[in-house]
Amino acid sequence: VVLSYMVKHMTKPEDTKNLDKVFRALDTDHSGKLSLGEFIEGVRKVFPKMSVDSAVKLFKKCDVDGSGEIDYTEWVICAINKARLLSNKNLKAVFNVIDEDKNGKISLDEARSKVAFKITETDWKNIIKEFDENNDNEIDFEEFKNIMNC
Repeated sequence: VVLSYMVKHMTKPEDTKNLDKVFRALDTDHSGKLSLGEFIEGVRKVFPKMSVDSAVKLFKKCDVDGSGEIDYTEWVICAINKARLLSNKNLKAVFNVIDEDKNGKISLDEARSKVAFKITETDWKNIIKEFDENNDNEIDFEEFKNIMNC
């Protein structure tokens, strides 16, 4: 969800120009989405030695919502230069959007209000267990960067 926000709001046309061309070339039925068949056919043209199994695994990784198709945003998330997208500047901007009370930490309530899907208490506890290094039950900016760079 955070990457989707970043792709939609923080990329410049020059960041996605080539990705646009490749997506349109792969989308042979012009549906605006890549089917598994379109994806495998296109990937195998670029990487002829890639096995079908590897292409399927890559497809599943890119199909973030599990719909069985890759839409344009999923394509960009999968293919864009993550180092540039996940720059400190961009991560800080997104962090500040989520941190509504501007205390430098993201609470469960703040995360719930900004994330498109429901974060359960169990999900939050798992996030906290893995990334909350100072054990304050919230996510500070350094912890957020660690989450995003996984």
